[in-house]
Order: sequence, then structure tokens, then C-alpha cells
Amino acid sequence: ETDVAKRILDFSSGVVFGLGSGMHRVDRNVFLLAPVGMEVEGVTPAGLAQ
Repeated sequence: ETDVAKRILDFSSGVVFGLGSGMHRVDRNVFLLAPVGMEVEGVTPAGLAQ
């Protein structure tokens, strides 16, 4: 599973780079791929508990 996850991340990174988009790490194993012009606003982990 780890090898497949790494390959998916590598592929996704290439797509993001090619499109000039953005990749944001949400958690240890969670990434958010955002299209060009999309603003990503975050909430701190403490804010999620509220």
C-alpha cells in the first residue's frame, strides 16, 4: 500500500506542477490539491474540536 500511495503522490505532484496549481498538506497522510486561483483557508487542529 505504501508504494502505491507514493506513486499516486508522485503523479499528483506532477499534475499539480504542470497545471501551476497548489498542493497543501492537511495531515500526515492527507493532501489537498487545489486548482489555480483557489484560496485555501485552514483551521488549526484545536479549532476543529469546537
